[in-house]
Amino acid sequence: MSLPIVFVHGSNLGGRAAWPVQAAADFGRETHFLALPGYGEGEERIPTDFEADASAVVEAAGEGAHVVAHSYGALAAIRAAHLSPATVVSLVLFEPSAFSLVRGEPRVEHFIASFGTEQEIRSNERFRLLRPPWEAGLSPDIFADVATLAVTGHSSDAYDVVVDRIASLGGERAEIEGYGHDLPDAPQSVDLIRDFIERVEARISG
Repeated sequence: MSLPIVFVHGSNLGGRAAWPVQAAADFGRETHFLALPGYGEGEERIPTDFEADASAVVEAAGEGAHVVAHSYGALAAIRAAHLSPATVVSLVLFEPSAFSLVRGEPRVEHFIASFGTEQEIRSNERFRLLRPPWEAGLSPDIFADVATLAVTGHSSDAYDVVVDRIASLGGERAEIEGYGHDLPDAPQSVDLIRDFIERVEARISG
């Protein structure tokens, strides 16, 4: 069994440009570098549609794939796994912005408050098209059903809390030092992805 890998970018660059290290690596299987709606070449940015993003991931996964996502892209990946758990065989999430899973935790609330009041957030140019990630409704139950590896780069306490929460819900936890939030730039991420998906496929095949 060698299922494809679908890579889902964060909120800055889309497609292969968001995954330079992974795009240059040989995973021994098909790899697809998804551009979410509004991130394709020549496309204008559009307001975030969490449902459309999740559907794009499911479509890219075809009849079954491992999904690797970074930061904001993890919202689409997690929602895709909930939408189609038979299609999303596993999740590898690099510093996922899944803050809705941990609302109420003081370090997360402090992180969210750092963006300002709700009115200030709405008028912030960064969030003009990008919905705040903590507004994405995510099911915590999915991590008991879909093999998940959550990875922290210790860029902030808030991301550590999210990764720990996913681990407590049934996922695995890992960390990469020295790259902060920019984990797709870490060369060791390739072996981490490869090792995890091979273990997942061995369990399925065994």
